This record gives sequence, structure tokens and C-alpha cells, in this order.
Amino acid sequence: MSSVGECLTRISRDLNEPDNTFPLGSWSRTEMIDYLNRAESEWVHLTGMFAQDVTITLPPGQGILIERPNGINDITRISFSGKPLNRQTAELFELEDRNWRNHTTGQPSKWHEDRLPWQYIELNRIPQDGGTMRFFGDKRFDPYTDDDNQQMHVNDYWEMYLRWRVLSLALIKESDDRDATRGKYAQGRFMIGVRLARYLMRGVEDAKL
Repeated sequence: MSSVGECLTRISRDLNEPDNTFPLGSWSRTEMIDYLNRAESEWVHLTGMFAQDVTITLPPGQGILIERPNGINDITRISFSGKPLNRQTAELFELEDRNWRNHTTGQPSKWHEDRLPWQYIELNRIPQDGGTMRFFGDKRFDPYTDDDNQQMHVNDYWEMYLRWRVLSLALIKESDDRDATRGKYAQGRFMIGVRLARYLMRGVEDAKL
């Protein structure tokens, strides 16, 4: 596995910077680490390589505001006691029934995450008798920090595609060093990696059948 320092060093060379502190001032090291975190989040979401399947138990009397499990980032789907829940916007909840937050009978059938703190979702009715909720979604990694020795979360052969995405973000930034053509090329290389990873993931899933 590459380290954050090694990854940033390779990026700095691509941008003609002397080292991974980015001393020329076109980009800051903090900025590049932010780009790296964004690139990894996009990679996880677009490829499905780090999918999570987490089940939690809700006690009787649980309210409609549910905290998402640790380690889950973007949620793909949810089921309640074995039945899939439909994802819907909070606006549609209100249009269908303005008193939806007061319902205590029956089981939840829908969920939303609009206008809520990141860590919460909301159900369309109170699961009065409790139950189990199964979450499928993207794995949430701890963000990279200003630590050269921190290990990358992805394998070395995928790390180069994260670098392409970081380069695209850096090069399309509004600055004197903006290079939209090169940034577009870097984004295209990132998407080639995404498509390759998806193809390989389909092969892994087919092999399980």
C-alpha cells in the first residue's frame, strides 16, 4: 500500500512542484489533501468496491429519526424487518401527508435524508414495535490528514486513478495555473479507472453465483 506522502509526492511531480509541500504556492498541501479525500469518496461511490452491509436493531418506541451506522457513507438502499423502504424527498412526504411524523401504527415504508444533519435519516412513521434495519451503502473511511505515513485505503494499482482525479480538481481550479484541457484529460483517465473497476467488480459478483 502507498502512503499519503508517496501519493502526494507523485502528484507534486505531475504538477511540476519541487516536493509534496507544494512550495510554489499554486496549490497548498491542505488543498491537495482535501482533493485526495474527495477523489477517494467519489471512487468508492462510483465503483462500488467498498460496499457495506450493516444491520441495526431498533428498540420498541424508537422515533423516526435514525442515526446511520458507523462506516456507512452514501446509502444505496434500506430495508425494515426484511421489507425494502422507498427513498423519497421530504417535500413529497409533506405533500402526501402533513402529519406523517405523528403516525405510530404500521411499519415504515419510506425514508429520506433531505435537510438533515449528515449522520441521520428519517422514516415516514414511528416503528412503535421496533424492528431491524438493514443498510446498504458506501464505506466511509477516516479522512486523510497531514501525515505522510498514513496508509492509503485503496490498493496501489487503483491509487493512480485517485491521482488523476486530484490532478483534474487542481487543474480546473480558477487560478493562474488553470489548465482546463489537461484537467479534462485527467478526469477522463479517472473515469477509465472507474469503468475498469466496475467491470472487474461484475466479474467478482458473477463468480459468486
